[in-house]
Amino acid sequence: MPIPETGPVTDRLRVREIDDDEGRHLVRIVRRGSGSVVTRRRAQMVLLSAQGMDVPAIAKVAFTSQDRVRHHEAGSAGA
Repeated sequence: MPIPETGPVTDRLRVREIDDDEGRHLVRIVRRGSGSVVTRRRAQMVLLSAQGMDVPAIAKVAFTSQDRVRHHEAGSAGA
């Protein structure tokens, strides 16, 4: 059963704050030319969210759907 859209709250989903070491690690993943495309895209979305970007903006920058952004952020929120 699909979960109904709750409105603007879903656009404000954020990952937890990341420290400098985590940020540098994510930047290295994004800039790396090899490895999993999925891992690089997830790292990019986490970085953008940690910088305060909302779901629609991340989706636009990452050329993906808002649902996919929410999925990646929800999977990373407790990491």
